[in-house]
Amino acid sequence: MIKSFDWLLREQFGVNADGTPVLTGDMIVQDLAKNLATGLPGAPTGSGSLQPLQLLNLDSTMSSVLFRAPHLKLFQFIARVPSVNAYYEWTRRDRYGSLRGGFGFREGGAPRGSTSAYTRQGAYVKYMGVRGGVTHQALVPGQLGGYMLDPVEEEHFNRTMELLGKIERWVFFGDDGITDSSGVQVHYSGILNQVAGAYVTRGQATTSKQIVDLRGRPFKFEYFNEVAYKLYQDGKLLDFSGVRCFMNPFILNDLSNQRLNMERKLLGANNPDYVPGVPLAGFDTNFGRFNFEASIFLQGVDGDAPPTAADPGAPTDASAPTATLQANGGGDFGSTPPACCYTITAFNDAGESVGVRSDVVTPAAASDAVNVSWTASPDSSVWGYRVYRGTKADGSDHRWIATLPRTATSYVDQNQNIPGTGYVAFLERSAENLVIAQMTPLVKFPLAVVSTTMEFLLLLYHTLVVKIPERMVIYRNVGLTQTP
Repeated sequence: MIKSFDWLLREQFGVNADGTPVLTGDMIVQDLAKNLATGLPGAPTGSGSLQPLQLLNLDSTMSSVLFRAPHLKLFQFIARVPSVNAYYEWTRRDRYGSLRGGFGFREGGAPRGSTSAYTRQGAYVKYMGVRGGVTHQALVPGQLGGYMLDPVEEEHFNRTMELLGKIERWVFFGDDGITDSSGVQVHYSGILNQVAGAYVTRGQATTSKQIVDLRGRPFKFEYFNEVAYKLYQDGKLLDFSGVRCFMNPFILNDLSNQRLNMERKLLGANNPDYVPGVPLAGFDTNFGRFNFEASIFLQGVDGDAPPTAADPGAPTDASAPTATLQANGGGDFGSTPPACCYTITAFNDAGESVGVRSDVVTPAAASDAVNVSWTASPDSSVWGYRVYRGTKADGSDHRWIATLPRTATSYVDQNQNIPGTGYVAFLERSAENLVIAQMTPLVKFPLAVVSTTMEFLLLLYHTLVVKIPERMVIYRNVGLTQTP
């Protein structure tokens, strides 16, 4: 027996309570007529009115140009230790005793010797998390096969990646002076500021021997030997197996180009068998090997540039900043100071504003400074401000140079942080040197249901501790090779 199309639809989808079919051929024709009238998004011009009749492919794979879990390298690299209480304490041994005095003694006598030295230190665990939720309306069709992707699974994944992405950047650039909107200290300082002993991310100077400022110069292979010697001599480090060299991708690419140019000179000339392009995985020194890791998170902010659109929930911008020159203000702008234009953005726990820009000013001498000032945002939700600098008035080349607390209304630019430069960080991951003290695992905390959106928190209670800065070395303001 040959069944009609309407009868097949009746068998597949059933009938309503009054006996009428749920779906008929006429209903499908009406839907087609709608599609014929409206067309499909992205249809090419002149595709004709029958374009909607083309077969559709509903792809079940989410397309994304965002970072993925393998990009989260620093947080995974650092040793984890449990912290059963909110205050994590540790003891640093500063010396066994004096190595400078004598130690011989006469018959019948006794050596006097000296005493050991210890330092008791501690840090409070910080409570970090993000908020998410799934609507009931999204769950219902999902149960009936209406969505190709599980909305609950996707929302859990999105919030987890948001939280871990924020932590990954904060582990390096964190500043405990960035408070919440009420002025409560809710953050720890990251590796950069702990090693420096100052707020480098605010553009303050540092005298730490562990921080090397290249002032825009490129990183050279010779520096690996210098770092290895420093770690061996000053840090008393014998085993380099726990050391990893993190750097911006553009720096690793620049090092590869440096080596490629050397190979061309040595091997490429008149050598038909020369094949360039061996990956640069590490560097061997007399004291140990450095393995390389390229990290896209070694930027003060995502993309290193101001946002093109404000995030939902971001605070109101501050007033447009003014930039004035200060002669002999302690600047270090080089022999040919660049034109300087600034973007000031405001941020809170929801996101960052689009920012406001200053006029363009040009230091007359290398030692000049630029005073940038603004009126604070009237928005009470502000957590702080970010400063970006470039040469163009439209902001198209502006790059991050500082993150400031919510109380800041000015910034003195002495070219401490050079926009567009990067970092090379040599970190030792042993628990005696560098740890993340973690009080909880990643926790999902459901919230009370008061609407059709079922909200939850993702929480991770921890703090970062650099116990022995002498076993970390960071190069900052690293530029590119000018001449290949």
